[in-house]
Amino acid sequence: MTPSPAPDSARFGNARTWWEIGLVLAVTVGQSAVYSLLTLVRRLLVETPLGQQEAQLNTARDDLALWDALYRLLDVFFDLALVALVVYLLWEPGKSALRRIGLDFSRFGGDLGRGVLLTAVIGIPGLALYAAGRALGVTVSVVASPLDAAWWTIPLLALSALRAGLTEEVIFIGYLFDRLRRVGWSTWTIILSTAALRGAY
Repeated sequence: MTPSPAPDSARFGNARTWWEIGLVLAVTVGQSAVYSLLTLVRRLLVETPLGQQEAQLNTARDDLALWDALYRLLDVFFDLALVALVVYLLWEPGKSALRRIGLDFSRFGGDLGRGVLLTAVIGIPGLALYAAGRALGVTVSVVASPLDAAWWTIPLLALSALRAGLTEEVIFIGYLFDRLRRVGWSTWTIILSTAALRGAY
C-alpha cells in the first residue's frame, strides 16, 4: 500500500497564519472597523445631511463621574491586554518580541524624531482633509469631550492616546508587517492594505 503524501507544510503554515491574522484583527481593531462602517451607512441613510451631524469623542460611559472613570479605565486595560496578547504571539524563544517591532528604546532619539516627522506628515494633511470635508458639508462635526469634567479627565485621555498609539505600533506596524511578510506580501502591498484598514477602524 502506497503511503499518502506528506502535507505541504508551507501551505499549512500560510493557512494557519491567515487564520491567526483574522482572529487577531477580529478581537482588536476589527470590531471598531465594522461598527465605524455601519455607523457611516446609518448616518448616510437618515434625513439630516452628513455635514449637520455630530460625532462625539470619548463619550461618557456613566452619568456618575466616578463610575465613568472606572469604566474608561477598564476599557483601556482590556485593550492593552489585547496588545499584550499580540506581543506574545510575536515572541519566539531567544528573540525579544518588543525588539522585533522597535519598542525596546534602543534607538529612542532617532525613533522620536521619526515619530514627530510622521505625525506632521500624517496629521497635518488629515486635519486639512477634515477641514475641507467640513467646508464641503460631507464630514460630520467632531465634538471632543470637555477637559474640565473631573481631575482625572486629562490623565484618562492621555491613557486613551497611549492605547491608540500602542495599538497602531504593535498591531499595524509590528504584527501585520511580520505576518504578512511571512505569507509573501510585498512591502508596498502591506503599507497600502494596513492604511486602508486604519481608515476603516
